[in-house]
Amino acid sequence: MKKLFIISILFMGIFTQANENMITKITNSVNEDSDYKVTTLYQYSNEEDTKGKRSLFYFVKPAKKRVFVGEPIRISFKLRKRAFLYIVTISRKDGGAYLLFPNNSQSYNLFNPKTYYVIPERSAKYRLVSDSRGKETIYVIASTKKQDFEGLRKIFSSKKSIISKNIEATLKDIFIVPVEREKARVDIRKIKIKVR
Repeated sequence: MKKLFIISILFMGIFTQANENMITKITNSVNEDSDYKVTTLYQYSNEEDTKGKRSLFYFVKPAKKRVFVGEPIRISFKLRKRAFLYIVTISRKDGGAYLLFPNNSQSYNLFNPKTYYVIPERSAKYRLVSDSRGKETIYVIASTKKQDFEGLRKIFSSKKSIISKNIEATLKDIFIVPVEREKARVDIRKIKIKVR
C-alpha cells in the first residue's frame, strides 16, 4: 500500500451545477514522460479577454523528473494570469481525498503571472512525500476566484469518501460550478508521478 502524505496535513467546501458550454473537458495528454504524465482535465472561462486561451498555466509539472520513495515531491508551474492554486490528492492507503495546498503552514495561495514557482518551497515547513513505490496522482487547480479554505478542508478530510471515488467530477463541482455566473477562469490538471 502506498500513500502520499503531508507532514503538516490539512484538509477543505461547496457544490452546485455547471454551465457545460463554457467548460472544455480535455482528455489528451499535455506532457508524457516515462516518469510522469500531465493531463488537462477541465478548462473553464467566461472571461472575454482570454484571446482564445482558456489555460491559466504556461506549464505545470513535477519539479524533478525522477522521484524516489521518501524524497520530497515538488510541483513547478508558471501562470498566464494571477490565480489561486490548490493541490489535492487521493491517498492509496485510506482512500481519502486530501487538500495538500494551501495548508496551515502555507495558507497564502495567490500567485502572479509569468513567474516560475515551486510548491512546496525548499524553505517550507512541510514536505509532500511518497512512502512507497508506484504512481502518485496529484490534482493541481488554478482559479481566478478564491475558494473558502475552511470549507475545502471539510470536504477533503473524509476517508474513503464518495469524493475520492469520483474525484474529477467533484473537483469540477467544487471549483467550476460556483463561479459560473462570475467572470472567472479555472484550469484543472492531473499529474501522475512514478515513484521509484
